[in-house]
Amino acid sequence: HQLQKRTNLSLSFLSPQQLATSLGVTTLARLRANDSLILPQEERLLTLAQIDTLQEDSPLIFRFTLPRDLMLEGKAIERHIFWLLSLGTLLFGALVLLILNGYIAARLQRLSANLRLIGDDGAVRRLLVEGNDEISQVAIDCNRMLDHLDSLRQRQLDSEARQKLQHGALIHLAKSDLLSGEDPGQAARHINEAICSGTGAARASVWFSAEDKQSMYCQDLFFLPKLHHQQGFHLPYALIQGRYEVSKPEHEPCLILREPYDLTRFGAMLAQLGLEGLSGTILMAPLKQGDELLGFIIAERARLSEVWHPDELAFVLSVCDLSAQTLLTLTKLQRLKRS
Repeated sequence: HQLQKRTNLSLSFLSPQQLATSLGVTTLARLRANDSLILPQEERLLTLAQIDTLQEDSPLIFRFTLPRDLMLEGKAIERHIFWLLSLGTLLFGALVLLILNGYIAARLQRLSANLRLIGDDGAVRRLLVEGNDEISQVAIDCNRMLDHLDSLRQRQLDSEARQKLQHGALIHLAKSDLLSGEDPGQAARHINEAICSGTGAARASVWFSAEDKQSMYCQDLFFLPKLHHQQGFHLPYALIQGRYEVSKPEHEPCLILREPYDLTRFGAMLAQLGLEGLSGTILMAPLKQGDELLGFIIAERARLSEVWHPDELAFVLSVCDLSAQTLLTLTKLQRLKRS
């Protein structure tokens, strides 16, 4: 009654019998099945609901009446509020997009400008990474690519510098008239100096096999830091040949010793000769005439961090090809003179 006095709404409580009498038994059955009903009428909306009580067979039923004009007014207000909220959402979204577009566009312009500077004159070597999103990831990926390109460029420059030294060493070796001296030791000195000059090896030695294939003689051993040459060492032929043939990779002529175990064994072999082993990797390149193994050129690095590059291996093999026939010819000439 107080609700009806203050609003256009009305609320009343009914018993099941009163509801059945006023609205029919069918309506009561529908209410019990659904707990609530909305019944549109000509001038009002009738809402029925039930609440369970302590008596299971006697629920509390109330009837709520709402005039249709109030409902229509509420719907109009609802639509008005909906359109206002939609317009506000659109304006807010447009503002956010405008701000983000300006921010992203500015970052993309800076990224593009830096890329142009890198491509034009190389004044900028790296891109500025801003934020932590897709654009910054693009800048990070570009920097990785630039690092890789710099690495490739530096490798190319290093390779060109090495090849320049190698060409000079080969030309110097080819210009020296090794056959005229008729001295294998002197020829081996030139070969070792060329190997150290072209590869930066700390020590190089030329080993030539005897005719009986029992021993290998060191024609010359050159220690670059002291510019010191030595001769007169000899080792069993099978010792070096067996290690080379067993350890070298298939289809690769050179053997590179870099494992600690192999370096220790090689150091023990040098110790038998009264030589001190170095700490770096070791290259064993064959001296061949056709399929016949005549001997080896052994080059040693001073540090383990110094690797053998492919161009250096090709250079050493070129020196081997140039040296094999020369040393073989000089050795035969020397033996003929002695006989």
